[in-house]
Amino acid sequence: MRRWAKFVVRRRWWVLAATLVILPLLAAIAAGTPGRLSVTEPSASGAESTRAAAAIAAAFPQAGQSDFVLVVTARRGSVDADAVVREGTRLTERLAASEGVTSASSYWTLGRVAQLRSRNSQQALVVASLAGTERERIEIAGALSERFTVSTPALSTRATGKVEVTRQVTEQAETDLRKTEAITDRKSTRLNSSHR
Repeated sequence: MRRWAKFVVRRRWWVLAATLVILPLLAAIAAGTPGRLSVTEPSASGAESTRAAAAIAAAFPQAGQSDFVLVVTARRGSVDADAVVREGTRLTERLAASEGVTSASSYWTLGRVAQLRSRNSQQALVVASLAGTERERIEIAGALSERFTVSTPALSTRATGKVEVTRQVTEQAETDLRKTEAITDRKSTRLNSSHR
């Protein structure tokens, strides 16, 4: 490392000149990169894992129950209170009837199974399986999240689940990428204009 530092210091003008030549070339090469990158589909379409996942989804359509999940919190008392049971059941039915949802069930519609209720009985889950490709499910999850994140006198909801989390991570990654590109563009423009 010390040798490298000495080399750079001794030949600083050559290093600076090489940087000014190479940086615009690398920027031109990298300009098309965002279109080729995909946060939503990290595995190759022909990969064995992708084919296996498609086969499982075809054979067991109910296996995607964690695609979209609503965490329902009772405002007062437990999720077994009459008002919460009514609203939770209605919420499940509305979700099941939504476009892009292949099935939906909940603590209330499955006979109040303990696995879908928190230990303190203040929260319960509504789970849904979504149709389509990964990208289509992400779009569906976005629409469902807006529509089903509610707050009423009896309960409040929060959206989560595999596809919903992927959607949130994707949105954040795209925002961060845009910020990074803007910073890089500004620095590149400043660097180019200072050497004219």
